[in-house]
Amino acid sequence: MHRQAVDETIHYLEDTAATVRTGAGGSEMHRAKLIVAVFPHHTSREREPHLHSHAVVINIGLHDGQAHALFSPNFYTYKATAGSLYRSALARHLQQDLGLEVERRDGDFYDIKGVPQDLMTVFSSRREAIETMLTERAWSSPRAAATVTLATRPRKREEAQESLLARWHVVGSEYGFGMPEAARLVQAAPAFAAPSWNAAAQDDVFRALRSRLARQPAFDAKEVVRALALEAPAYALDRSAIEALAATFLSADDIYQYTPSRSILYAFSEEDILLDRSHSLAQEHEVEWEL
Repeated sequence: MHRQAVDETIHYLEDTAATVRTGAGGSEMHRAKLIVAVFPHHTSREREPHLHSHAVVINIGLHDGQAHALFSPNFYTYKATAGSLYRSALARHLQQDLGLEVERRDGDFYDIKGVPQDLMTVFSSRREAIETMLTERAWSSPRAAATVTLATRPRKREEAQESLLARWHVVGSEYGFGMPEAARLVQAAPAFAAPSWNAAAQDDVFRALRSRLARQPAFDAKEVVRALALEAPAYALDRSAIEALAATFLSADDIYQYTPSRSILYAFSEEDILLDRSHSLAQEHEVEWEL
C-alpha cells in the first residue's frame, strides 16, 4: 500500500513537474520521462517505526528519444501537492485494501482509528523534538522547520531488525496495542464500502475548498488539487477523480483566470486579482531594494 502510494505520487510528478528545456537558450519546455530509484526505509533516526521511501530522481529527462537535464525548480513547486497526494493515496489504500478507518488530523495527515494516541506519541519522538525547538524559538515557517529538522537530527545508529521488532512489540504491549491487538484491528475491519458520491457531496467538498482557498488572493491548479486531496479519503477518490474535480471547480463562472508571466492563476474576484498583483509587485520591489 505504501509502495502503491509512492508509485502514484511519482507518476503525478512525472506528469506535471518533469520537464526539460530544448531549443536556443532553452526556450522550449517539454514533458519528460523520469528515471527514479526508490529506497524503502522502515525506521526513523530514533529507531522508531517509520515506514517511508527515499525517491532519488536522476537528473535526466527523456524526451523524444533523447536525454536532457531536468528543469529542477518544478519539483520544488509541486512538492507540497505531491506530498498531499501521497498521504491521500495511502489513506485510500488503507481503507480499500484493509478496511481500516482513517481520521484526518493536523492539516493533511491521517491516523488509523483504533491505534492508541499515547502509543503514536511515544513513537513520534523525532517530531516531538522538532516541535519543541520550534515552540521554544517561536518559529513557524517551513524554512524554520527545515532548519530545526537538521539541527535536531541525531546520527544514524544501526540495529538488527529482529532487535527493533522485539523492542517495538514490547512498547506496543505496554500501551495495549501489541501484535494481537493489531491483528484483531485488521481482522475486525468491515469490508470496504465506497462512500456515496453525489451532487450534495460535491457541493460539500467545493465549499470546504473555497473556504481553504479564500485565505489567499490567488491560487493555481496544483493548489486546488492539493486542497481536494485533503477531502479525497472521505470519499475514496483517486488521483484521476481529484484532477477531474479540480477541472470542474476551476470552470465555475465565478472563478477568474489570469496569466501573470508564464503561469496561470485563478481568483474569486477581480479585486483579488488586483490584490495578488500588488503583492507580487511589492515582493519584486523588495528584492530589488535588497539587491
